[in-house]
Amino acid sequence: MVDPRDLRSSTIVYRPIKPSDLEALEQIHGDLFPIRYESEFFFNFVNGRDIVFWGVVDCSRPEGQK
Repeated sequence: MVDPRDLRSSTIVYRPIKPSDLEALEQIHGDLFPIRYESEFFFNFVNGRDIVFWGVVDCSRPEGQK
């Protein structure tokens, strides 16, 4: 059973993906999907080439945590 005192509230926001998300995006993708893409794919993704991508971010986490 989860102790409610251990739970913290999260601050979840939606925002456009940005270049500073590159490293985290590659890491999360590698953790979740068995498909490997070239770095150019992720570079285009975070730089909004041809489309703007949005992400969900937990702002209550300390910097550097996913």
